[in-house]
Amino acid sequence: MNKNNQSITQEKKQREIFNKQIQEDVGELSQINTLKLDNWMQSYLNRIFKALTKISSTQQTKILDIGCGAKGYIPITSAIHKKFSQSYGIEISLEACKYAKAFSQKTLTENFPHFIQCSAHQLGFRNESFEAVTCIALLEHIVEDNEVIQESARVLKKNGYLYLMVPNDYKNIPFFLRWYYKKVDKKMGHLRHYNRKILKEKLEAAGFEDLQFYTTGHIIKMFQYFLTIIYPKINTPDSKVWWYLEKLDLKRFDNDKGVSLSVLAKKNRREQKCH
Repeated sequence: MNKNNQSITQEKKQREIFNKQIQEDVGELSQINTLKLDNWMQSYLNRIFKALTKISSTQQTKILDIGCGAKGYIPITSAIHKKFSQSYGIEISLEACKYAKAFSQKTLTENFPHFIQCSAHQLGFRNESFEAVTCIALLEHIVEDNEVIQESARVLKKNGYLYLMVPNDYKNIPFFLRWYYKKVDKKMGHLRHYNRKILKEKLEAAGFEDLQFYTTGHIIKMFQYFLTIIYPKINTPDSKVWWYLEKLDLKRFDNDKGVSLSVLAKKNRREQKCH
């Protein structure tokens, strides 16, 4: 099977997985209400928008979230706090787009995001359309991940920023969690994990510079997770204990021994062909 056929097969598989997950996590479209953020989601949104503060919100700026999910967290949060003048989200699942649009309509009264069904490696936007692109937990699902990075560079304006988050290399994940993540990989259709060296090569080949890496999900994060199972009240938005443990995890962003790897990259030159 050639790579094109592999990509089509993988996208079909992912669409089926995502649509099933929507029903399990959200329920029927008619049941949708105002978007609510769990602590873990609020924390990662804080990290993303803090990293993107270099982009002025006073100008007519646009952000694109590749793989926005059924809840459209990034485009909706951007609209709530007016981080960008326009926000877009794309998904391969039409159902996900419908759900994200419904969440935005329940949550917002103006500045509604745009949700579009299209492939991550064939973005339906003109060159240099956005000041920022985010791609969270998506590259590991894609056969041609280089094409997604190249497309991100294509639709970004010069000096625009790309924020990526991927699963960390297995050897950097705490040993007692590796078996669990292998099960997650199989269930979610993950094709690979990444390390800093691999991401650096892929991003620089696509025209990105000034790479800033972050690693999260260290041992302290696992302690936080198990503590919330024992004491569910710790997971409330105003929990000082949960946010204290979260801060301890984030302070270790230079330590490679974590579950998730993120990178902020600046587009400073024309993209090159990846090999």
